[in-house]
Amino acid sequence: MTALETLSGRLTLPYRRGAEFAAIPLGADAAGVTSFEPYDFAEYRARWGQDPTAPFYVIAPRMDVTGDDLLLKIDYTFGAAQTATLTIPRATRAGTGLSDPVAVRR
Repeated sequence: MTALETLSGRLTLPYRRGAEFAAIPLGADAAGVTSFEPYDFAEYRARWGQDPTAPFYVIAPRMDVTGDDLLLKIDYTFGAAQTATLTIPRATRAGTGLSDPVAVRR
């Protein structure tokens, strides 16, 4: 996220809206499942007076994917309980941002 942080930091405030980001903390791994820690958009709401209308998530592996493709399954609630999937191809380098599988389901 360093490049995003650098670039968004150079935008003036009116243009910074939509370029903000926050790392969402992960919980502990248990039985092949990693949960997300609770998070909200309080900082965004404080700055802009509302929640983001269409939050976008970027998923980046923390380490190189050296074996088989990884299948990421995300269970979430956006109005109703839903599931999105994303395949992270083998040979993906650590820190490579992948598109948001949740955005296309909204």
